[in-house]
Amino acid sequence: MNLILLFLTIISAFNLILLALYVWIVRKNEKPFFWLGCMNIAIAVTIIDNLLIYYHSTHILLYHFTFIINISWGAYFINLLNALKNNKPDYRKQWLLFSPSILYAVFTVYSFIIPGYNNSLLQSIYENNPLWVNIISNFVILIYSLGANLYMLTTEIYQRKTEANDIFRKRRIEILVSFLSFQFITFLPYIITQSIIYLIFLMPVVSFLTYLWIFFRLQHILNVKEILTPNKYKNIKISHLEKKDLADKIEKHLRDNKPYLEPKYSLFDLSEDLDIQSHTISMVINSTLGLSFNELINKYRFEEAMSILNSSTHPKIESLAYDCGFGNRTSFYEIFKKYTGTTPVNYLKKVK
Repeated sequence: MNLILLFLTIISAFNLILLALYVWIVRKNEKPFFWLGCMNIAIAVTIIDNLLIYYHSTHILLYHFTFIINISWGAYFINLLNALKNNKPDYRKQWLLFSPSILYAVFTVYSFIIPGYNNSLLQSIYENNPLWVNIISNFVILIYSLGANLYMLTTEIYQRKTEANDIFRKRRIEILVSFLSFQFITFLPYIITQSIIYLIFLMPVVSFLTYLWIFFRLQHILNVKEILTPNKYKNIKISHLEKKDLADKIEKHLRDNKPYLEPKYSLFDLSEDLDIQSHTISMVINSTLGLSFNELINKYRFEEAMSILNSSTHPKIESLAYDCGFGNRTSFYEIFKKYTGTTPVNYLKKVK
């Protein structure tokens, strides 16, 4: 039985690492695969550490490192799904998503200062009598990952989409359900019993099959997206640094000159203002800012509206849409509700 266990663990961990390296190297430009690779590595390290614990031969640094990369498990879900939906990442919020890992890393450094703590920690693990730190850390992993998964799954189920996007929404739900099943099968028995034998037997096989399945689903989604939205910018040869410089130039022009206050301001108007070809501007906005031209302009119009609402004592709601460059009140209310979840009138009441 020990030989079978050893074989399954090594093969599963090795395949997960290979899959992570594949998506990081071959599909490196696709963010969903980057986060899938992070999850593969986290599981592979966990499998190896669990096996070493089973044979009473793990190292304390490996044990702590396993917790550091797993305790923010929910962050992997959130980033993967946001990347799959082409949401522009907020790097300030991403630090908050990984705050459990940062806190545990600080605790790891502190644990080496406490005399004899890490030795007693390993001994307690080998005796299957975990300290409160182990229990709390495992609890955070479970609650964070399940909470993030269930929240995103609920959001996907009730979110209204167009017919084309609905295809991808169903695929995203499949991925979330797969993750959820994996969590229940592997982690819940361990959390309930605190017996590592459940992780030793279940995690290697279940994790590899789950992540292989998710890899193929992601590949299918991204390939279909590429077919539906062909690369119309393939003939534009421009470096990543040049893209960023152009994106900065576009946003500076919009911030400083506020041309979006003109309701009929178009991509061609922006092209003339900056003396840059319109398809180059469109490509830069799409690829660097993660938005379409209309989405970018409406974003600035919304920010203008928020500035007026927050700074004016008696803002005129009736004319606010037109003052900010919206062509009509309907589109203004739709954009405002998209960003705030409420109407301008209700927002103003809350502020007051």
